[in-house]
Amino acid sequence: MTYKISKIFLIISLIISPILLGGNRHGFELINLTLTILALGFFIHSGNMTKLFSDLNKNTRNIIIFLFVIIPAWMVLQATSLTPDFLNHPLWQELGINGAISLNPGLTWSALMGYMSLSIVLIGVYMAMYDVKAAIQLQFICLTIINAIALFGLIVYLFDLQTYGILDSEINLKWINGTFIYKNAMANFIGFGIIICMSYLVELLLLKRIHSTKLPLFTQAFLISLNLIFLAISQILTASRGGIMSTLIAVIFLVLLVMFVNKSRKKKNALPNGVKIIVILLVLFAAFVALYYLAQFRGDSAIHSTQARLALIADSIIAVVDRPLLGHGAGTYIDLEPLYHYANSIDHIFWNKLHSTPMEIMVTLGIPIFLIIYYFVAAIFIRLLKRCLKSNNNWILIIPAAAIIVEMLVHGVFDFTIQVPAISLYAFFLVSLSFNQKFRRKPPSHPAE
Repeated sequence: MTYKISKIFLIISLIISPILLGGNRHGFELINLTLTILALGFFIHSGNMTKLFSDLNKNTRNIIIFLFVIIPAWMVLQATSLTPDFLNHPLWQELGINGAISLNPGLTWSALMGYMSLSIVLIGVYMAMYDVKAAIQLQFICLTIINAIALFGLIVYLFDLQTYGILDSEINLKWINGTFIYKNAMANFIGFGIIICMSYLVELLLLKRIHSTKLPLFTQAFLISLNLIFLAISQILTASRGGIMSTLIAVIFLVLLVMFVNKSRKKKNALPNGVKIIVILLVLFAAFVALYYLAQFRGDSAIHSTQARLALIADSIIAVVDRPLLGHGAGTYIDLEPLYHYANSIDHIFWNKLHSTPMEIMVTLGIPIFLIIYYFVAAIFIRLLKRCLKSNNNWILIIPAAAIIVEMLVHGVFDFTIQVPAISLYAFFLVSLSFNQKFRRKPPSHPAE
């Protein structure tokens, strides 16, 4: 019973996150954190946390411990004033007062609160391991929510409406934002749905796996294709260069991976050449439409934005060199940027976000944490590729996870989308749903109840 209650809170969090946390407002993080604590509390009470860690293989267990124990512990250490003086941030030393490793401990505590709301992903890991059917259902729930947010954004765009206090559409030049304050985050969120739809089509057309016995295969493929077209149009209307291009790269990766895997298998499972050509042409056409739209509606502003982002990255390199091991403190970039802004920046505008997730991790958490994070990301990605090459079991969970990792790695280089709470939650969660079968040490003795 307690496990079922934890799943209910998990689903509520998935529904609320893109509505409240899409605006990246810290006040709403308390709501999300409360839901997370309730979900995890019932999850632990059900006894499933012990099963989860006992049956995970060593590598996956280490990844979870690092993400949800080590990183939070490091944030606490950065924020506390109990650290030795020689570890404190130089700013505190210059002021001659007792400080912390972090430039702004308050912001680091706030970042910790937001980060810990991701720990609800542990329920997704458990469900994917012991109940693949439930994991697929959760993936479909995510797709449904993505469609709802995209439809809401499209209605606001077409009818020139306001978003009921969540976001004023007038400040974003009529691009589709949905409930997200940043159009890039909206494009990334829709990208998750596009990737899921592509994986559904792969299962239907290539493996002939029907997801519903109530509808014939052709009808299901037609409906999924319509869903894919709707999401693609919505994403293009966000006018997000990074979101659109990173999704295209992820989709191309997905298609090439499937073609490569099936080329080495039995011919009866191979895609006909005509289908391959159609898929490639559709992807190229979508890329052409997206690039044309961006060129028409972004123009010189896109060039200026790119130059500003490169200047911010140049400033951040100096910040990393100044404090490479300890970092300046999680969540402190808004205070850090003015200190380094004039070193390389071409304008006099202060930015509250560094448009590069890898660089911001190095700046705020330090190079060692950055290296470990990306080592584990690479380890997960390689594991997913190996599973795709060896077997097509649960492709519907594995392929989207691999493609989402590609999308986030590409987009994260020149954007901070992953730092929007709703995006990070969905990215972590959808990847975690692939942690079944090969990610555990031994078969479960009985399914979860």
